[in-house]
Parts: sequence; C-alpha cells; structure tokens
Amino acid sequence: MSSKLNSTKRVICIGHAPYFGLHMPTGDERTEVEIVDFYHGDDTAIFNCIERFKPDAMFAFRPELVPPSVLLSFSGPKIGFSSEIFPKMIENIRVGDKTHYDKQSFFLGTTTRYFDYMFHYDVASKSYLESIGVFMSDFPPYPLSDQLFVEDSVVRDIDILFIGRISERRARLLERIKKLRCRAVVIDHGLYGRDIINLLKRSKVVLNLHAEDHISFEPRVLIGAAAGAQVVTEAIHTPTWLIDDPFLRIDAKKDEWVEATMECVASFSHLLQSERRHRFAADLAQKCSANKFLNGYLDQIADGRLPRFRVAAIGDEAGQNG
Repeated sequence: MSSKLNSTKRVICIGHAPYFGLHMPTGDERTEVEIVDFYHGDDTAIFNCIERFKPDAMFAFRPELVPPSVLLSFSGPKIGFSSEIFPKMIENIRVGDKTHYDKQSFFLGTTTRYFDYMFHYDVASKSYLESIGVFMSDFPPYPLSDQLFVEDSVVRDIDILFIGRISERRARLLERIKKLRCRAVVIDHGLYGRDIINLLKRSKVVLNLHAEDHISFEPRVLIGAAAGAQVVTEAIHTPTWLIDDPFLRIDAKKDEWVEATMECVASFSHLLQSERRHRFAADLAQKCSANKFLNGYLDQIADGRLPRFRVAAIGDEAGQNG
C-alpha cells in the first residue's frame, strides 16, 4: 500500500455523476479527490485520470460497472459502494422479487471480486448475503456530499420536489400532486450537482414515492433532509443508525397522503418543526459526510482494520429469482 495513505491521500472517485454526484466526496485538507463521470463503455477517461492524477486509492459507485481492465491494472486499494436493491431478511422472512435477485446475480457475475473492499447501502441485506457466502466490508450510512450541508440563504419557493425515475406507479401518484394548487417540481433526469442542490434548498417538501409497490430504503430521504427540507415518504426500511428522524410517513394506497403532504407545505415554517429538521440535518452531517466517510475508511485500511470484501462458495440460492 502506498505510504501516501498515511498522509495526504489522492483518491480517484468513479461513478455516474447524475446518479451519484450528491454522494461523492469532494476532498478536504486530508484527501484530494478527482471525480471521473463514468457509467458504461470506454475506460480511456479512467486511465487518463490515473496517469495524470496518480491516485493512491480508488473509490467507485456502481462498482459492478467498472471495467476489468481498470481493476486489474490498478495496484492501490479498490473500494466499492454497492447501491442496487438486493434480497434481504425482514423479521426472519426473506424479501425479494425477480428484480432483486437479478441485480444481485449481475453484481456477483461481474468483476466485483477484484475489489479489495466493498460496502452495501442496506444493512437489511446483510444476513441474507452472508447466508449465501457474500461478506461486505461494512454497511455504513449512505455518504452524502458535503455540499449539501452548506447553509445557503435561499427562498423556499418550491412547495414539493420529487427527484427520480418516473415509473408507471410514480407517474400515477404524481398526477395527484400536479392537480393541486401548489408549486411542484418533478425531475426525472438531466440535472445534477449544484443544479439539483439549488432545487433541494429551495424546496419545502421533498417527496419520496417508491418506483414499485415494495418497501426499500431510498437515499432520497437523506438528501432532502440534509438540504433542510421536510421529507414526506412512503414506508422505508429504517437503518439502525437513523434515530428520531423527522420524516412524515404516508400510505400512498390511501387518499389521505395528498392532504398530509399539503399540510407539511402549509406548516413548513413552524418553529418546532424547523428546529427538529435543523438538528437532524446537523446529525446527518456528522454521520453521512462523504469526506468523513472516505477519510475514516482509508484510515482503517491503512491500519489493517477494515474487513476485506469476500465471496465464498455461493450456493444455489444466489441465483434464485424468488
């Protein structure tokens, strides 16, 4: 391992910026970060960055998409952050449909085994993954860009903001919002980085609706809360580290969810709610800072304390489709 990991660290961060820009570290006095916007295809941009930047470590979102040519040629620590939905165990019951099993199979069938360390976003999948011989390094809080926590003096002139892929289910539910007398903004794709942060900080309510009719943990709720908005969400699998959150839970199967959302818009400036949101955003800054995430785990790697990613012999269950 490079001796630089004990001092100033250079880290190449690989990932599709429109999807992961709000989760990427930006670097600080301890770590210099170079981001390569990459999703599929040519590895030239990554190799050019490695040649010019000479990173000590690699950190990748959607690690299953990083080309094998890159992973086999890079000698420093290779760290992946897995963010796709896998099967999980909820109250000793396995939860997962064909999509979950397909995503897991794709993840394990690519070059992910070339990574030294791997994180997964949803601790609810831990016991299931280990039962089939997949051992992640950790299941930490989802990292959030430190840019989200910078306090800006902006006017909250957007009532409701939704960011995400517009599935058929989401389109049907969002039609209810579009018919209301409110200023609603829906972003399917095309905006990221500072443009999205500006919209988040202008929004009173950030709405989380599941793409399909199943419960999962959505990082969207953390992004909205970090930006100081009131989060209104369908049921989520709440991580153990997420304590006393100020989210409003709704049931989209019942008509009352629309009225409850509008009540949040109307009462957004209420002092007690405002104080609670502020405290929660400050707590997220401590737990989810992407810069702290990166620095902390690089320290553990340097000290030999971070468990390595391991895939043991996988049984037939790994390929089941539910």
